[in-house]
Amino acid sequence: NPGNYEWVFYALIPPTQITIFKYICDTSFHTEILESMVKSSDTYGIIVIERGEAVIALLRGNHWEIADKVQFFVPNKHAAGGQSALRYKRQTEHLAETFYKLVAERVNKIFNDIPNLKGIVVAGPGPTKEEFLEEDGLDYRLKDKVIAVVSACCADIGGILEAIRNAEDKLKETEYVKAKKLMEEVMYLAVKKPEYLIYGKDAVLDSIKKSIAKVVIVSEDVGEEEIMNLTVMLRGRRDVELFVMPKSVEENLTLTQTFGGYVAILSSPSWLMENYENNESNS
Repeated sequence: NPGNYEWVFYALIPPTQITIFKYICDTSFHTEILESMVKSSDTYGIIVIERGEAVIALLRGNHWEIADKVQFFVPNKHAAGGQSALRYKRQTEHLAETFYKLVAERVNKIFNDIPNLKGIVVAGPGPTKEEFLEEDGLDYRLKDKVIAVVSACCADIGGILEAIRNAEDKLKETEYVKAKKLMEEVMYLAVKKPEYLIYGKDAVLDSIKKSIAKVVIVSEDVGEEEIMNLTVMLRGRRDVELFVMPKSVEENLTLTQTFGGYVAILSSPSWLMENYENNESNS
C-alpha cells in the first residue's frame, strides 16, 4: 500500500565470485547478475511419443516442466475385416507421417529457441520413437543433439519420469538426477549401513558440530530461514557439503515424511558420536 513500508533483509552467498561493479542511481534493486548466476546453464529436451500422442518437456536444473502436448488420430496398423488391407496401410502410414511432422514442427519451434539446449532424450513404447526420428521433419541441428533413445510407457507425466529414469546415465549432470541419486544413496544406507546415516534436525546439527557429517541434505520445505542458518553454519567448512532437496523432486516427500526434512551422511559411524558424548560426560 502507498505510504506503508516494510524493511526486508536477505543474505545471499553467490555460487561464484562477482567481478562486475555497477553504480546506478535509481529506485530499483538490480539483481540481474545474481539471477543469471543461479539460473541453470543447461537445459535438456524430452520427447515422449506414442501412436497419435506426444508430450514435449524441458528438464532444467532441479525440475522439469511440460512445454507442449500433441494429439492426432492415427489408427492401428492392422485393418479391420472387409477393408482393403493395402489401402488401409497407405492411409495409416500417411496419417502417421502427418503426425510425426506435426510433432517435429512443435519440437523445432520450442527447442530451437533455447540457446543452452544440452541434449535431447526421445522416448516412447515400441518402435514409434525410432520411426519419428527417421522422418525428415526434425531440424538437423536438433537431431545432432539426441543423446538417448529409451523406452517409456506412454506420452504423459509417467512417461516423462520413466524417460528421465531410463536416461539417467546421460542426464547425470543435472541437478534433478543428482537429487534422485543422492536420495537413492540415503535409502541404501538406511537399509544396509544405518550407522552411517543420521536424520532429524537436532541429530544432524549435532553431527555437524562433531565434524562427522560428510553430506547434509535438507528439504526445501524447512523454509528459507532454516536453510540460511545452515548455510551460515557451514560457511568455510570444506569437510561437509550442503544439498537442498527441491520440492520438485519426488523423493523430497520421503525426505520430509520419513526423515523429518534433515539427513546427514556420515564420514564415520554414528557410534563415534556416542563415544564422544560419553567422553564429554566423564571429563
